Amino acid sequence: MKASTVVIIAALLGCALGTGISVANFGLSGAALQMQATVEPPLPNVGAQPKLLVDSKHHDFGVVDRDVTVRHVFEFTNRGEGVLKLKRGGTSCTRCTITELAKDEVAPGETVGVTVEYLTAYAQPQFSQTATILTNDPAEPRVELNIYGTVRTRYRVVPSSVVLSKVSANESKATYVTIFSYLSDQVELVSHGFSEPESAQYFEVRGEPVAKDKIMEPDAKGACRVEVLVKPGLPWGPIRQRIRLELKMSGDEKNTELELPVMGTVDSDISLVGRGWHADTSRLVLGSFPRAEGASRTVSIMVHGPHRNDVQVRLLKADPEWLQVTLGEPTKYTDVTVQIPLTVAVPPGSPPGSHLGVGGAPVAEVLLETTHPQVREIRMNVQFLIEQ
Repeated sequence: MKASTVVIIAALLGCALGTGISVANFGLSGAALQMQATVEPPLPNVGAQPKLLVDSKHHDFGVVDRDVTVRHVFEFTNRGEGVLKLKRGGTSCTRCTITELAKDEVAPGETVGVTVEYLTAYAQPQFSQTATILTNDPAEPRVELNIYGTVRTRYRVVPSSVVLSKVSANESKATYVTIFSYLSDQVELVSHGFSEPESAQYFEVRGEPVAKDKIMEPDAKGACRVEVLVKPGLPWGPIRQRIRLELKMSGDEKNTELELPVMGTVDSDISLVGRGWHADTSRLVLGSFPRAEGASRTVSIMVHGPHRNDVQVRLLKADPEWLQVTLGEPTKYTDVTVQIPLTVAVPPGSPPGSHLGVGGAPVAEVLLETTHPQVREIRMNVQFLIEQ
């Protein structure tokens, strides 16, 4: 063997030995380890060469709804003479997937679709994700498909509830809400219903589309204005009602259903005052007490207006039946007000238990009937806890 050959072989062996010692002593570098973990071997390529053409490597979904799956099909065409081979790569996050690779081998002149899906989330209002396809095209062995979009709620109700504040039992009152759609050009009220059928007769609901030049909400494409009219005769006290709306939005296969809470208080010639009485929720709170002692609370029914001297009140129902309700004699409180004492009592020895209305516990109820032409009933919940 020639001396020059021996020298070359020795040099090569020395380099290899030095590299081995370095790896043994220090390990692979972070970059080297990352390369080993992330770089995939190219797909085999022999014979005639394929040539990949992608219609577009980017797709903007625009404004999309939250918590829905959006899809786009990218078209892969083989312009070469050899068979184009495709293989799934990775994606930038778990919410983005390559759901369909129509074929993994594409003949010359053939076009196939690659479907990329993304599950939107309102927590990520602006999304940008990447899905990778590996190929045997030597000029483009790795194709990155990029998808973008803005996640926004489909609609918004302004205000979010119907607030009537204090409504007179003797008058009508109208209020309005507007439903803005960010994805549909047209919003139409199809139908409506009520959660509390017994008071539904005192409400009217109408809807009309809002002209596009009148839509003031930024980025909204369509809108519908809903009028809620409260008619005279609604029972006195807090309003308990929810309006169910069914909306048709252009471009949607199914109608949209939503609930519109109605909040407020019906004011009248009759009101209750006293310790433990909460007018906003029609609750009389007795608190907690031992079974052997019982408890009672007295409040006043205040009658105003032209019928104050003629109004009579009587007990219709007490639930549970052992709840004692006593009505006193009407007395003149002021020149324009008559006062009627009302005492609600839990007698000593009543069954122990909770009547607080929480955790599945019932609430006691008192229902009074009046001769007032507008306020026919007074309904009150009574909350208490009887200890053993």
